[in-house]
Amino acid sequence: MKRFLAIFLLSAFLPISESKSDDILYFGTAADAPYVARDGYEGFLTTLLTETFKNVGLRSDVHTLPGERALINANAGIEDGDAMRIGGLESQYPNLLRIPTSFHTMEFVAFSRDSDITVTSWDDLSQYQVGFIRGWKLYEKQLAEHSNLSIVNNAEQLFLLLFRGDIEVALFEKWQAAPIVSRMGEEVHAQSPSLAAFPMYMYLHKKHANIAPAVDRSLTTLKENGRITALRKTMLGPWEKFISQ
Repeated sequence: MKRFLAIFLLSAFLPISESKSDDILYFGTAADAPYVARDGYEGFLTTLLTETFKNVGLRSDVHTLPGERALINANAGIEDGDAMRIGGLESQYPNLLRIPTSFHTMEFVAFSRDSDITVTSWDDLSQYQVGFIRGWKLYEKQLAEHSNLSIVNNAEQLFLLLFRGDIEVALFEKWQAAPIVSRMGEEVHAQSPSLAAFPMYMYLHKKHANIAPAVDRSLTTLKENGRITALRKTMLGPWEKFISQ
């Protein structure tokens, strides 16, 4: 009975892929489309990992998981790493090795339907009814004293509140908003500048420490030869029309 329970608990954290191959590295990520391939279009992060690991003779698989679970799985070695995170997590998750080369800057943005709304700082939010997704630590920290908050479980709920007029400002990540807004057929304004922006890094479980230098060299090459910029333009650029500033 104890053995069965242990297997059951472990299976709750297994990646989406049904089987594993020795030459494929499996990554979780808290990011969704358009970073991860979905609904018939290629994802920026999916493609970048494919090209990065092809240069070191390996394949990769990346799938979306709840944010905390992705890190727990990676730290436990259930996943081979976390595909895209802010720097410094290695101090909190000691089994993870951060690949030194950053490859993207993630922007955390205030979205509104009313073009007259202006948000250029955290303090500007005090006059508005604001919504964000439960568990987004950046927003929880910055809005700890805010009295007019709506906290929801997912992005669809967040933008539904915005489009219904239940909130005036929705806080989310810039590019992941675009597919959702596109599906809903509405128009939003992405406030500029972003409220926060952080460079993103790849993390490997320490069992893959032997390939970490080669992975970093591959990412550096893709960055220096302009390939990452080209992928960003091709795979993220077309979504910008849905998040006009």
